[in-house]
Amino acid sequence: MESLNAQQQQTLRLLVTGLLIEEIAETLGVHHSTIWRWRQNPEFIAQWHQ
Repeated sequence: MESLNAQQQQTLRLLVTGLLIEEIAETLGVHHSTIWRWRQNPEFIAQWHQ
């Protein structure tokens, strides 16, 4: 299973703080659809549920 990159790990940290996807995307300089796509990644989901 592939590991998450630095932006994906930061996204996880920000998601748990309650920030909206759009706010996280702006903070990280990525498009909000990128974060939505990451949220479909099984590794991302597994880490999110830890």
